[in-house]
Amino acid sequence: MGGRGPPGKPRRPRRGRFATRCPRKERHCPACVSEDLKPLGKGKTSVVYEYVPARFEKQVHVREVLACACGRGVVTAPPPARVVDRGEYGPGFLAHVVVSKCADAMPLHRLA
Repeated sequence: MGGRGPPGKPRRPRRGRFATRCPRKERHCPACVSEDLKPLGKGKTSVVYEYVPARFEKQVHVREVLACACGRGVVTAPPPARVVDRGEYGPGFLAHVVVSKCADAMPLHRLA
């Protein structure tokens, strides 16, 4: 079986890290309309598994979270677009599964 790495050890998907910033139009406090915003923690992370031709990839999206100096307002960057709400599979991954299953008649257990 022609795989990379030592035999018996499963391959890990490649990882990509993407940072999403708040748009300029939304960089103001919803409570006091101030533009004095500071970062609040490391941000919100979400994981999406994506199929890039010939490999699978784990993408980590980090959304910027900003807090106002007044202490009443928090602004968060928009989440990445998803095919299925709260799903963790990207459009390329889902398209690969559908095409392999329906068009290529490949059983699901043999897709990986």
